[in-house]
Amino acid sequence: MQNKTTIFFLGVAHALDHSFLTALPPVLLLIVSDLGLSLGEIGLAATFSYLLFGAGALIGGPLSDKIGEGRVVFLSLGLAGASTLVLFLNGGFLGLFVMLILSSIWTSFYHPTANSLISKRYREEIGRAMAFHGVCGSIGQVFVPSLAVFLALAAGWRFSFISLGILSMMVSLYFARMRSPEEREPDTKYDGYSVLKRRRFWALVICNIMIGLYFRGTELFLPAYLTRARGLSIELSGLAISLLMALGVLGQFLGGVGGDRIGNAKALVLESIAVTIGFACLQLEGLASALVFLVLFGMAFYATQPTTNALTAEISSPQERGLLYGIMFFIVFGLGSASSAIAGQVAEISGLQSAFSVMMLLSLLALISSLLLRRVWVVSCQGPNAACFRPDIAVNNEHFDS
Repeated sequence: MQNKTTIFFLGVAHALDHSFLTALPPVLLLIVSDLGLSLGEIGLAATFSYLLFGAGALIGGPLSDKIGEGRVVFLSLGLAGASTLVLFLNGGFLGLFVMLILSSIWTSFYHPTANSLISKRYREEIGRAMAFHGVCGSIGQVFVPSLAVFLALAAGWRFSFISLGILSMMVSLYFARMRSPEEREPDTKYDGYSVLKRRRFWALVICNIMIGLYFRGTELFLPAYLTRARGLSIELSGLAISLLMALGVLGQFLGGVGGDRIGNAKALVLESIAVTIGFACLQLEGLASALVFLVLFGMAFYATQPTTNALTAEISSPQERGLLYGIMFFIVFGLGSASSAIAGQVAEISGLQSAFSVMMLLSLLALISSLLLRRVWVVSCQGPNAACFRPDIAVNNEHFDS
């Protein structure tokens, strides 16, 4: 893989980008005890942070198209890290709230920008590059909570956030003078609204909506489900989630490599099948079925991330790459948050088992949408006037009409 230094720093940046929010849950009780807060107050601050983390991608993506990906990554990491210094000025709830909001705003710029940069710089092996980038983010989500607890116990919970902030600012310096990859200008004038006319765009949007819906509800309630519905202790439920995240690392790699070898549209169908089978197993009694779910969901869901990122590159011109990544990220991590409310209401009325039956239904809809996406991709790439874009080939805007 060419440009190994860049992809390494992007991997570290990806892990840091998630760190400000993943560091919060493990030190939550320390914050509550120190500041005399209620869980409701902390929950309110976290809710705003999660929402901004998804919505800000709609700004970061188009901004990277205009000023360059390297500059946006530099600003995203640097300003997110600097936001933690607010805790020096105010170490109470106000300082914590402002820090979480500011860091969420700036980190939200990162994902569409990094994906755009990878799709341009690693055009001939985009799946592998996306997989490496995703793996680093997953590894960060596994280890950051433990690091945050260690730092918090050693020097206080504020120190854990500030340390991550300083590291983020240091890593951002690598991207300060990075030039965007050279791309050949299209022969026709770029029209930012042309994306709305493409069938493949809408097919991918619908599929991402379904994926986001089953993911967010599962992510939030899975530990509670394993404890209440399957009888695991809280400690064992935590270990199960760690297992799922570890399998996600492998899934990221397999999704990237598999997409490069068999085609991303076909890979997405296979991944969606595995997720649906996993949810079906979860409807059965016994711990063995829950273990099968953890394996299938952990590997297959995280495999969809490099796959859908590569598919986004296939339908977009370089001039709009950041915009489309911003839209797709917001769909999965922003709009997908609705499933948390859906699953919560169902669990309140009928129990957690029913809530995961709803998640299985959503995964089935995701599978159907992946089959439709595969059909659209095949049709678009057939015939003498095929509109089949490859990110390693510069083409005219007229090729993006399908």
